[in-house]
Amino acid sequence: MRTCTKNYVEGILKLYPAYIKMIAEKEQSILNPDEFYIDQNIGGSRSGYVGRPTEQKGMTVMSDKDLEIIKNHKKTIEDTLREADFITVGIVEAYYFTSTKIDIIAKELETTPDMCNKLKRRYLGILASELKVLK
Repeated sequence: MRTCTKNYVEGILKLYPAYIKMIAEKEQSILNPDEFYIDQNIGGSRSGYVGRPTEQKGMTVMSDKDLEIIKNHKKTIEDTLREADFITVGIVEAYYFTSTKIDIIAKELETTPDMCNKLKRRYLGILASELKVLK
């Protein structure tokens, strides 16, 4: 796996614990914007703006690309962890979510640091494939 791909996938994994908060904040910023749209279409033809605020907010939430990407990353990580074995899940959660060192993880899981690194690399490859990132 290329170094840039590895760094990208690791960055996504390190952000995972904050995804729930990020999704909530993004939805709130969409649903309660700081500025409101003022219809300046005086007398002319129809505006492209939906006149019903509830529908407009729903459409905005559904069409927001950043929110869609965050939700997709969260779901992909959850799916790949669900399919991974117990030791790999322990390594990923400890290393990326709590920043525990590999030596400590290896002692807790009663394995070697080399095996932890091998399982971690294998998981990164699987996650990169699921995220549709070139290896």
